[in-house]
Parts: sequence; structure tokens; C-alpha cells
Amino acid sequence: MNHAPRRSSRSPDETPAFLVGITGYMDLREEDADRAQTLIRRLFRFLRHGPRFRDPDAGQPLLDLMVNDLAPDLADRELRNAYREALAGWPPLEHTPIIVMSGLAPGADTLAVEVALEWEFSANGFFVRTPLPFPADLYREATTFVREHHGVPDPQNAERQKKYDEVLASIGEQNAFAVRLAEDVGKSSEELDHQFRHDRDCSESKYRHRRYYAAGDYLANYCHLLVAVWDGRREESQTGTAAVVEARLRGPRPGVLPQSQGLQLAAGGPLLHIFARRPDAPGAHGGELTLLRFLHPYAFSTRGDEGGDFVGAGQERDTSLQSEYLAMFCRTAANLETFNEESPRPGEAQKKEFCKRLTYRDEGGCSHPFAAELEAEKPDFARALRRVSNLRLSAAHANGLHDKKVKHTAATLFFLALLAVVSHHIFAHWPREHEAGGAEGHGGRPAEAAAGEASADEPAPAWGPVVAGFAAVVLAGGALAYFAHQDSQEHAERGHDYRALAEGLRVQFYWNLAGLGGSVSANYMQRQRSELDWLRAAIRAVNFPYEQWSDYFAALPRGLQITALRCVAEGWIDDQFRYFNAKYSSHHHEHHAWHALGKSLALAGVISFAFWWLAECWHGLRSGLETHARWWTFGGLGLLVLTAAVGWALGRLRRKHEHDHALPRFQAAVFALVPGAAGDTRPATGYCRRLVQLTVCFFGCIPFSLALTAASLGLLGVLKQQKILPDMFEVGIILIGFWLVAGGLAVAWAEKNQFSELAYQYHVMAGLFGHARQRLKRDLQRLESHQGDDKYAHMLREVQDFLYSLGREALDENAEWLLLHRARPLEPVMGG
Repeated sequence: MNHAPRRSSRSPDETPAFLVGITGYMDLREEDADRAQTLIRRLFRFLRHGPRFRDPDAGQPLLDLMVNDLAPDLADRELRNAYREALAGWPPLEHTPIIVMSGLAPGADTLAVEVALEWEFSANGFFVRTPLPFPADLYREATTFVREHHGVPDPQNAERQKKYDEVLASIGEQNAFAVRLAEDVGKSSEELDHQFRHDRDCSESKYRHRRYYAAGDYLANYCHLLVAVWDGRREESQTGTAAVVEARLRGPRPGVLPQSQGLQLAAGGPLLHIFARRPDAPGAHGGELTLLRFLHPYAFSTRGDEGGDFVGAGQERDTSLQSEYLAMFCRTAANLETFNEESPRPGEAQKKEFCKRLTYRDEGGCSHPFAAELEAEKPDFARALRRVSNLRLSAAHANGLHDKKVKHTAATLFFLALLAVVSHHIFAHWPREHEAGGAEGHGGRPAEAAAGEASADEPAPAWGPVVAGFAAVVLAGGALAYFAHQDSQEHAERGHDYRALAEGLRVQFYWNLAGLGGSVSANYMQRQRSELDWLRAAIRAVNFPYEQWSDYFAALPRGLQITALRCVAEGWIDDQFRYFNAKYSSHHHEHHAWHALGKSLALAGVISFAFWWLAECWHGLRSGLETHARWWTFGGLGLLVLTAAVGWALGRLRRKHEHDHALPRFQAAVFALVPGAAGDTRPATGYCRRLVQLTVCFFGCIPFSLALTAASLGLLGVLKQQKILPDMFEVGIILIGFWLVAGGLAVAWAEKNQFSELAYQYHVMAGLFGHARQRLKRDLQRLESHQGDDKYAHMLREVQDFLYSLGREALDENAEWLLLHRARPLEPVMGG
């Protein structure tokens, strides 16, 4: 069944795009070029419309065509099924722009761009970006287009240059950029232009080849999917297609690209090899390789590279490798598509957010907006920053929605678990004789007479326990069904991912504003080679080329550069200091509050048990409770109100004097009474100190526990006086179980929300950003005082290096936060 083509109206300026890189031979056999163009066109349709879309040229579903090209041997059923099962999970990229990245060299590069520029694709959310080895005007004069044979110019030079000019005009010269080497960092525009010309025209080819390889290396490490059009054979050249493929499979060469300094691992996405040959290659295919095959980074494959003539030999027949990592590739694309579907289009809130991020306060507390000034001075800089800011706000908004749903799910599960346990206790302990007429018997007659009458007939069913047991089963089953439904929505995973994306984009935004030209994706969760790759890819998609940020910042007057850095200090460092400080305080107090509540509830259960045990030994205690039930109730409620008020007041005092509250002083006074405790580090003394701490915490819970116990026992007595309860002792046993379970759930709530771990993490980050705000304030004052002399450039570099190091620490914290939450997901049943 065919499907109507899906049209994507989103642009890369609004949302992250899916990046497809193209590399291959500059000269192809004619029949191979035609076949490669057909396969690329089919691939683009598959990416946009999904596996079930019927190819208009072949009339078959795209999935069938892909599987036939990947595994043409019909007898190899297991391999075909592995490809089919994995690729069937590809999501149609209905809301995701697709960017085709190509170096515009003749042959495979231009062939793929021409397909992307066809109306079918250009009108359906396909865009072209071209990372070039040289600036566009210099590139057309390079040996790629101007060739010589024994000193004689090639007659096809003019035609190649004309084709290049036509394609470049179609995609727009603003979408072409020259890839810079690590050694280019810090050079002025004049120095860069001189270096590019030198490397292009130098008689030593190593300079020119290094530029060509850098452009290919850029593709290998920035794309979700790299398409290589070549014969699959190894090459002696260190700059050709095979070298770029090796960079994709093994990782980038150190020291080539500026952003690859911290990124030596291979990119996570696969490589799609389209078999094609040079014109001078043998005419027959030979059957050594399939026309289409997927290769994966060697780190993913136990078979790695078996050597021989072909790169990645054997991978195309590794069933488990293809099944696992193609499925992961599809999940990565699904995460990107889901985010783009949920993220809102730019609106008024995003405009306000952008203005907020570009505002700073002077020493007098007056706000100074910088957004309008930047848009007037450097509109391209402001527009590029706005794109990153909009995406960050979209990710933060989506994270907030999913986080609310996760918290609601957790609260509902805890509440249902409590009700289920209480229903179970009622089923187990509710007195059965009450169902036959109660303690007073039928119609108020003596219980003995009622029991005699009931024994003559059939026993009356115990409806109370039956209903309670049924409720326990329904509540437990409902909790599991509710969790299964909520878990299938993946609110927790998506919320965590969106939070990680928002925090990564926060660092990237301020790195861009400060003109660092650094890459968050090259420093973010490098050990996580999974579907989390989509986070790094999404950040890359809205920030490349990274060199533009250094150029934008360098073009600002020095006064505006300092203003931009003040916005970084206010919008990032001060804001994060306040955020982490507030989060530490709230998580710290919530951790202690929930643990105190849990201990109080559990202690109330223990005190209730002690009361009923004493009541069994001294029957006058139970009769006294029934006689003075109202006094017990009012006394317990009064004590409960009093302890709550004192606790609230102490909490306010504790927040006001965080490091000077009564508990440590009281402990110190107690320690002073312990002989030899001061300054003694012997194990026995440490044991005494810990015992004192536990005793103080224990006694701190007793008033609240006594209040709960007295109020609940008094209420039981009142209900017994009103003849509502059949047997106060059995209901008291149920109440004991309720307090113990409620106390356990209160502690579990604190542990499940990880208040303790996060409080420690937030406290450390608050200290880090507190130090950073003090240092940056001093550095900006020094920078402003040297605004007009030669020391300015050196001091500016120091500030940028400090911001880069601070950003890496923030990224590490974000990664730890994400892994901490992914390692402890919400579960309805846990052993241990």
C-alpha cells in the first residue's frame, strides 16, 4: 500500500536537522554513477517517508528494495530478516529537516547534491550545506576542478568549473563554508585567506591534501549517516574516500580539526557504502561486495576489520551487529523526530527568553539589554544565537511537561501502593464475627444468643474482608496497569533526554556568545555510545560550523565584546549559582523532612504496637482508652498541631541560619559530657558520637509520633463508643501496619527522588559557580581597564579559556545527572 508523501515544513533554523554526509570518487563509471544516483534518491525517500512508502520508480516498498540491495542472496534468510526487522523501525522524518552535506567535488559529491536539489526533495524539507576544503571562490581554482596532464590543462576544466558555479548558485554561497584546521584557530581573516591560498597553490601537495582530508573528516564526525560512493577497497592515499571512511569507523585523526581535540572516539552513526568504481576499473562487478552495505564503527563490532582488500570486510554479513546497531540508529532518529514533533515553533516566549539571556546588571542593579544592540550591530550573530536559544527553551519546556507527568505517576503509584497494603491488612485482620451481627449481636441482643442462632443456620459471609481483599487485588493490579501505560509513553526517558539537551545547549549558547568556537558535542557524554547520540547530534545540527562564532565575536568592537561577556556572567554563571544554591537547599531540606516523616510514622507504628502489647498485659489500659477516648483524641491533635508549628518554626530558622542551627550546638553540648570525646578519634569515641547523633534524631521524632499515636488511638476509642468498630484491638493492628508502611513509603519517596545524591551534587556545583562568578567579575574589571592596550587580546583569551573549562565541568555534571536518573528508573516492584 502506497502512502502520500509527507511534507516537512520545518527548517533547520527552527529545529535540529538530520545530517547526511556524502563522500566518494570524483570520477565514476557511467553505469555506476547512474545506479548510485538511483540508490541515493531511494535513500532520501526512505529517510523522509519511511520503509513502507512505495518507490515511484520501482513500484515496490522501500524496505523491500533496501533489503534486496543489502542482502541479494535469497537463501540467506537470517541476514535478510535481520535487516528487515531493524530497518522496519525507521521513523518517517515528518517533522525533521534533512541536511545533505557535501564537498561539491565532481562525481559522487555533486551527484548527491543534484538529487537533493530536485523538486521532490528541495520542496520537502531537504537542505544542502557544503563544508569545503577552501573558501568557495578559492576552491573553484583548486586542482579538484583545474587539472593538468603532463603540464597540459585538461579540456574538461571549464565544464567542471561551470558545473560547480551552477550548483553553488543553486544552494546559495551563504550555505558553503571552509573547514578550518586546528592550527587556524586564532588567526585573523587576512591571515586565514593567506594560509588558504598558500595551501592551495603550494607545490608540496601535503598542505593541499591536509585541507581535503579535513573537509572529509568533518563529514565523518558530524553526520548522523555518512554515505560513501566508492569500490570499498583500501587506498594508499591518506586523503581519499577510503581515508574518510576509516575516520568514520576508527575516529578522527588527532590535531586535524579544532573540535576533535577531545573527541578521539568514532562517531556513533553507521556508514552506508554504495558500490561504485572509477572509469578505469574492471567492467564486471565481480560479486566481492553487495551493491549496498552498512558499516559500523569498529568499537561496536567484535569482528572489527578482518583485513584484506576491502574496508570493513565481513561486517555486511554480521547478523547480530547489523540487527543491534541499525535498530539503535533507528531509535536515534526516532528520538530526534519525537522531539521535533513536540517542540513548539518560535513564539513570543522564545523572544523574551532571548532578550533575558542577553541582559546584564551593573553594580547599581540596573538592567542593561544587549539583544537589540547586538541585532543592530551584528544581525547574523544575533540570528544564529537566537536559533540556539529557541531550541534550548523548547527542550526545557518539553522536559518540564514530561517531568510533571513522571512526578504525577510516581505519586499515584505510591498512593495506590499504600491503599493496596491497607486493604490487605483489613482483609487479614478485620474481625469476622462482626459480619454476623457485631459484638452486640443481631438487633442489639447478646452476642452469645446471636451466635447460637447463627450456628443453627449457614454462617453469614464476612463481606468486609472479602471487599477489602478484592480492593487490594484491584488496587495492586491497577497500579501495575497504570505503570505499564505510563511507562510505554517513556515520559521519564524523554524528560531526562530533553533536560540533558537543554543543559548542553545552555553551555553551547554561552560558549557561542563568548566567541569560543568550542563544541559541546565533542565534550559531552563521549562514553555513552547509544541512542543518546541524538543529543550530541542535535546540538551539532544547530551550531555548525563552529568557526562562525569566533568570527562573529571577533568582529564586535571591544566594548561590545565586554558587554557580551557581562551577559555570560549574568545569564549563565550568576543564574546557575542561584539555581544550584536554591536546588541544594530545597533538596537538602526535603531529604531530611521526608526521612523525619518516615521515621515518625514508623515510630508511631512501634508505639502503637507497644500500647496494644501493654493493653494485653493490663486490661485497664484498654478500658481507660475507651472511657477517655475524646481526651486522647483532642490531646493528640493538640500535640500534633504544636509539634507541626514548632517544626515549621525551626525549619524557617534553619533556612535563615543554615550553618548555625540548634541541633549541632545541642550535640556539641552532649559531646562535651562524654569523657575524652573532644579531639579523640578512637573508634570507641566515634561510636559514642554516632550513638548520640542517632539518639538526638530519635528523640526529635518522638513528640510527633506520640501525637499521631494518641490521636489515632483516641479516634479508635470514639468509634468504638459509637459502636462503629467491632473490635478496637483488631483495627489497632491494622493501624500499626498502616503507620509502618506509610513510614517506609515516605523514606522510599525520598530515596526514589534521590534528594540526598542530588543535594550533594548541587552543593558542589553551587560552590563551583560561586567561585566562577567572583573570578569572572574580577577578570572583566581588568579586561575593561585594558580595553585600549595590547594586553587585551591575551586577557580575553584567558577569560575564554576559563569559560571553556567551566563549561566542561557543567557538561560533566549534566552527564552525571542523566546517568544517575537513567540508572534508577521508576519501577513498581523492586526486590531487596
